[in-house]
Amino acid sequence: MIIYFVGIGCVGKTTIGRMLATKIGYSFFDVDEEVERYYQKPIERIQDECYSMNGFREKASVVLDNILSNNDNTVISGTPSGLKFSFLQVFKRHQKKKEIISIHLKDTPENILESNIL
Repeated sequence: MIIYFVGIGCVGKTTIGRMLATKIGYSFFDVDEEVERYYQKPIERIQDECYSMNGFREKASVVLDNILSNNDNTVISGTPSGLKFSFLQVFKRHQKKKEIISIHLKDTPENILESNIL
């Protein structure tokens, strides 16, 4: 089974995803971290090299496709774009072959704005 967390930035996808993966013995992937590893440069630089955010999402969806193709029993922290754009196409294609559960994390704007990350 693959558990895929979606939600806006700073809502806790990575924190909760890592905790859950550890608790149930699954591997964990943060899509943003994997994008940086795959392209060997910071996300900001990859975004700058793309003509649009959609171009960046298409590049990032290649990484998501690799994660979903090569892993089972995995927890994934998705991007703030969640299951939109090219990510949704990849997700749907893999969902036909594997059991994938998506969980949308939400929080109040006040809590998100008070996070130490911002």
